[in-house]
Amino acid sequence: MCLRSIILFAQTCTLLFSQFLFPQLPEPSGPHCVGKMKFQINIGDRPEQYTESPSDFRKLAVDVWYPSTCNGDLARYMHPKVFQAYKASKKLGDSVDISFMQQLKTHAHLNAKVVPGLPAAPVLVFSHGSSTPVELYTSFMLQLASHGYFVFAVSHTYNSIAVEFPDGSVVTANRTYFDKRWTDAINTGWEDMMTFVKSGADLEAKRAKVQTLYGSDFPASGDMKIWPADIASAIDLAITLNKDRAGPFHKRLNTRKIGGFGHSYGGSAMANALISDSRIKVAVNLDGWQFGPVVIGHRFKKPFLYVRGGYPQPDALNTAVYSLAGPKFKQLKIIGTGHSDFTDLPLFSGKDNIFNTGELHPTRNTYVISDILLTFFDAHLKRKKATWSSLLRNYPEAQFE
Repeated sequence: MCLRSIILFAQTCTLLFSQFLFPQLPEPSGPHCVGKMKFQINIGDRPEQYTESPSDFRKLAVDVWYPSTCNGDLARYMHPKVFQAYKASKKLGDSVDISFMQQLKTHAHLNAKVVPGLPAAPVLVFSHGSSTPVELYTSFMLQLASHGYFVFAVSHTYNSIAVEFPDGSVVTANRTYFDKRWTDAINTGWEDMMTFVKSGADLEAKRAKVQTLYGSDFPASGDMKIWPADIASAIDLAITLNKDRAGPFHKRLNTRKIGGFGHSYGGSAMANALISDSRIKVAVNLDGWQFGPVVIGHRFKKPFLYVRGGYPQPDALNTAVYSLAGPKFKQLKIIGTGHSDFTDLPLFSGKDNIFNTGELHPTRNTYVISDILLTFFDAHLKRKKATWSSLLRNYPEAQFE
């Protein structure tokens, strides 16, 4: 056997071994390859509220996932500095090795061209969970983009544990600022409210109790103004890129068909954005406690889907908040999932379940959540017939409530 053959054989064995040794992201199920680009938004008229310096202005990183040609290097999963910040925040200890996150490649091609011949496609905006890097939702971005969506995933600077910008710089969270807002009085008020909404009081009384807390100096109420403004800036970026004759997305986006979805805090923010921003036509909250005084008792005029995990924690609060949501509101539960299952973490938990995820098989978890999103967005943004009956047959763990 010649030296070149030996080298090629060794490389093949190494690749195959790594696929068994390290977790892998599920293959995108759609007909298109996926591209990824990163953009920065500098917002000179929005003073930064998450830092102490009056000279700071808001800046955001936005990852765009889209249907593309199959050319170009594959994007890495996570910047090493983002990984280090995330690992430190989880306090996993040296005995837990998650270094594969730095070695993992996605199925997305960096800066690839948009797939030729595709009609102008709908836009989705994504908002991550509090402190959670946007990279931990990669599997869902891949699925949606492979089915013909342009997904603009915004990172909420200084809240996300770390944000990578297009120049490779990384901005970490301002935890001191966030932690000091949650005073003993705020925490006591939260616990008192949660005890009340879990009681046998009527829904009107529960809504009033929640409104009292949310209408005070409750930190989440302020965030539910900042995060929807970030979401609006991501939509502005999409519109600008669509108009830019020299840019990569000129006339490739259907900016009249915009949907939004988010996880946890980001799902809560997306409900607020749906109400405040007329450009968003439809939205999804993935397992988020619903914050924001404008949502309490709101009757939705646009389609809104709340997907919750198969555990009781967020249900009592959201039952009260959404109690007057009306026929445009739908609620769905996924049996066997926990809060972290709405991220990539089930794929990485391993046999020791280091991330405390639910019982649903990790790959199936990715596909059921992605297919729920696709069914919902296809019905409202692509005018496809909603195939909920088929989805529920394929995924009996998904149940409307």
